[in-house]
Amino acid sequence: MHYRFDDFEIDLPKRELRHEAAPVSIKPKDLDVLAYLIRCRDRFATKDELLDQFWPELETFEAVLTSTVSRLRRILGADAIRSIRPCSYRFTRSVNEVVPPPLSTAESVRAPSTADFVGRNNDLARLREAIDTACQGSGGVFLIAGDAGVGKSRLMEEATRYARARGVEALIARAGDENSQIPYYLWKRTLADYAAGRPQTANTGAPSRDAELDWSALESSAPISAGSDSRLAFFEAVSSAFLRAAAAAPLVTAFDDLHAADVASLQLLCFITRRCARTRLLIIGTLRDVEPGTPQPVVTGLATLRRDPRCAFHLLAPFTQSESIDYLEHLGGGVTAGAQAAILASAEGNPFLLRECWRRARDSDGDKSEAAHQPGSDVVADLFGPRLARLSPVCSAVLSVAAACGRELDATLAQRSSGYSPSEFADAIDEARRARFIVAVRGRSTQLRFSHQLVRDFIYERCPAELRRQVHRRAAEILEAECGDDPGERLAELAVHWEGAIDEGCAERAIERIQELSDWMGNRLGFEDAIGQLERCLALIDRYRPSWEARRWQIYLLLAYLYQRLGDQVAADRALDRMRQTLGPQSPPAGGRSGSALRLFATLELGVELPRDIATGEIDRPVLPPPQQRASIVGLRMATNGLERARRHGDAAIVASELAQICWRIQDVCSAERLAQSAELLALARAGRDRDFEQEARLLRVHYLLVSGDIGGVDAEIAAFGAALTQTPDPLYLWLHKTLLAMRTHLEGRFAESEAYVYEAAAAGVGLPSALTERTMSMQLFAIRTSQGNTAELLPILEMILAISQTHQSALRGAIAAALCELERFDEARAHLGILSANRFRAVFDSPVTWFATAVGLARVCDRLAARREAAVLYAAILPYASTCVASPLPLNCYGATAGYLALLAGAMGQKHKAASHFDAALATNQRLRAWPAVAHTQFEYARLLLRGTRTPRARGRHLLRQARITAVDLEMSGLVKWIDAVG
Repeated sequence: MHYRFDDFEIDLPKRELRHEAAPVSIKPKDLDVLAYLIRCRDRFATKDELLDQFWPELETFEAVLTSTVSRLRRILGADAIRSIRPCSYRFTRSVNEVVPPPLSTAESVRAPSTADFVGRNNDLARLREAIDTACQGSGGVFLIAGDAGVGKSRLMEEATRYARARGVEALIARAGDENSQIPYYLWKRTLADYAAGRPQTANTGAPSRDAELDWSALESSAPISAGSDSRLAFFEAVSSAFLRAAAAAPLVTAFDDLHAADVASLQLLCFITRRCARTRLLIIGTLRDVEPGTPQPVVTGLATLRRDPRCAFHLLAPFTQSESIDYLEHLGGGVTAGAQAAILASAEGNPFLLRECWRRARDSDGDKSEAAHQPGSDVVADLFGPRLARLSPVCSAVLSVAAACGRELDATLAQRSSGYSPSEFADAIDEARRARFIVAVRGRSTQLRFSHQLVRDFIYERCPAELRRQVHRRAAEILEAECGDDPGERLAELAVHWEGAIDEGCAERAIERIQELSDWMGNRLGFEDAIGQLERCLALIDRYRPSWEARRWQIYLLLAYLYQRLGDQVAADRALDRMRQTLGPQSPPAGGRSGSALRLFATLELGVELPRDIATGEIDRPVLPPPQQRASIVGLRMATNGLERARRHGDAAIVASELAQICWRIQDVCSAERLAQSAELLALARAGRDRDFEQEARLLRVHYLLVSGDIGGVDAEIAAFGAALTQTPDPLYLWLHKTLLAMRTHLEGRFAESEAYVYEAAAAGVGLPSALTERTMSMQLFAIRTSQGNTAELLPILEMILAISQTHQSALRGAIAAALCELERFDEARAHLGILSANRFRAVFDSPVTWFATAVGLARVCDRLAARREAAVLYAAILPYASTCVASPLPLNCYGATAGYLALLAGAMGQKHKAASHFDAALATNQRLRAWPAVAHTQFEYARLLLRGTRTPRARGRHLLRQARITAVDLEMSGLVKWIDAVG
């Protein structure tokens, strides 16, 4: 094959690069890399892809690739190869293929292969044939099954190298660690790798339209419903994305260790299998024979795949005797005939065991006894037990910790869990690598992995049970501290570690985290995986907390929801029957069980919105921008259906539980319906004489009344909350009462009194979790400074928290941007706004707890920076809540009428008439609230708008400015007074 570009020509048969017909000196490997980049010139080739293709035998070799690219740029020109982060490369020149590639000949697609890949020629030939057939439009699924260590993964990797050598894009995703239990992990990882290699448009830097494969966008593309139709639409969206990609160019997707994959990924694979027969998409999967402990949904999914006629199933057999001998020769031989015979008898044709037995025999100078194992014993234990015993005590301990963290592990987490210093840990890892227990993950400086899953399993099982529990607990506590209140995808890791650490002392935390993981999975359409987690919860409750009847029947109720969403009404009814059996023949009073249910659901910080009318497409209730919209809408419909069932059942405890679930999980900004439900919840609490439950119901009512602007109702509920403290003197409610008083006095502008209540609340909450009380205190103090117009005073603290915090990054960045605008440091504020506005404010809208407060807080930033485009996005998101007030959950703070922030955004968009209308509405609402600081701010912002108009608006603007100054001076809002004087 010949390639021509500029004045260069590549002659692959002669292995030459010529410039103006004169040969150019180039290293053979550099020429191979150049030819590969030319074949893949329509996309970016990632660093890992190139390293796997040309240096597969090395653990880490990034420097070699960088040097190769640098040499090619010196020859061809600096702009001939373009790079993007993370270290992906693309050939940019226009290329003319002089001779089309003969796709069926092996010479034109010579794939790099390592020296020890032997004995699988027929197996690889079948895979190459499948790849060639897929390139011609007959794709499908190719499964490789076999025992552990038989070479499934290696065969799959050689097949992907062959595909890439042909210019076919090949992607690999692996199951088997904690993160791979995330719903649709394999597909999500594959799409991320595919999108990372797409070229980007010159103007916007965004991926081209034919490669829009954003996972969150796919999740939000399907119609929303509470049934299984939502997942069917999601499957259609994902499969269509892959088929569109394969229509543009042949695509090979490889999934390793399908037996350890999440159930959702397997269900999606079964669905796509039915659609890829006449496409250029080939899916390769490896799996072991199903073991006794494999979850039944995984067994069912794999069996469904094997039965599908579009799926080719290939059982990878062990090496024959002759193949085993050839393999040993390729490894280097060097053992006696007796040792070789012992190796062959011990390994039984398993390549992994052959290699390890050969290494042991070679290290012992070919001793036959060292090459064999005792009859009836475990060959893995015979191989690795003595080697493990020769390690230092520190190295053995570190390996035990690493095994508890999974086959592929975060070295930083493992080091902190081990208790050793970084230098001691690094020395131990170096020793483990020399002993071939651990290898580095190429391209990830903090990632390590065991050389084989069998090695990791052996070390983990050898570790004493008590030590395993201690390691898991340390890892869980470290992750808890790192992740804070929003662990996201790391919930899977947390659940694994808490379950591994479980004993009487931490059973509650383990059960809570596993149940949170189930809820997280269900909200991402991973229903079978969510059901599996709930079954784990039930097993742990039966073992460690058999008296938790309330939690048990709540889990049965959640199981019924999930089975309903799968369309399995029989299983749903069975779960409801189990729930009724738990409750017993007599219905309990409302208080005893519903209070526990309320506390259960109060821990779940989910989205808060109501659905779009699916039939008409019109918004009849507020809608949160995707992707958070989907989970909250489905959650609302599930909870509503559950409430209807509970009413039909006639059990007051179940009705109360369902009401509590709706009121806590679906804290609507528009709350008329929720007000009625919270009133019913309060009545049930009184009927059951549950004082704790009654206080929590009042707390909910304060939030809903505040959002709706009913300040009289708020005052009545706060007074009743305080009066009940004589009967429920719990420290939690004492702290909450002081917090409510701080919010209420701040709302009226009594700042000194409000700040005093903030510190009184901190004193009352000494025995409560410090993370909760300290965060609450900081949020309320920040609200006070914001109302005074002195946010800039807190700028250094905000910047410090942003640098060290792992959570609520968007909210912190928004507050910093507002403070920078106060100081007129507009360039820095614009930089923060640019980060937040990326992908249409995805980072802001992805936060279910803080998105609304962050969005309205950015309104003043958009106004100061005249950010028209950003203001338009925020305006559309906030507009459905125009008639409400801005209140944070619990509630901690109230920031006045939402209409005032809409007015700022409309002004930034240049829509002055719309802004004036919103300002008028905001003034009326804030005056009704008696929120005098908010009134002063609204008057000031309204005046700024009017002073840019004609004579009549300017006169009203000056009048509003005078009123704002009088209020600001009276309330000692010094920052606002400075702003007013600067304008006036």
